Amino acid sequence: MGFHCGNTSSCYLKDVELKYQLIMHRFLEKDKEPDITRGNLEGTIIPGDITIFRLQGTAEGILKSYIAEGEVLDINPRSFGGIGVLAIKEMA
Repeated sequence: MGFHCGNTSSCYLKDVELKYQLIMHRFLEKDKEPDITRGNLEGTIIPGDITIFRLQGTAEGILKSYIAEGEVLDINPRSFGGIGVLAIKEMA
């Protein structure tokens, strides 16, 4: 599953909506109404070919990355954010 908790461009999402950012709301506004100014666009990523790039830091402070090609499947992931189900052969 591919998940992006920040904004995803509306041209890559179907059923796009402006919502408050759930993770930030849990930590910054506990027991309060969400502040929509911290909102983000949410929806399911449109099916089709995709190239992904990931960059992350290890516990030792080393940067690691990978790039892969695959496709976004037409499956409802039933979650929040800019999200989709990805099929990447190398990650079987």
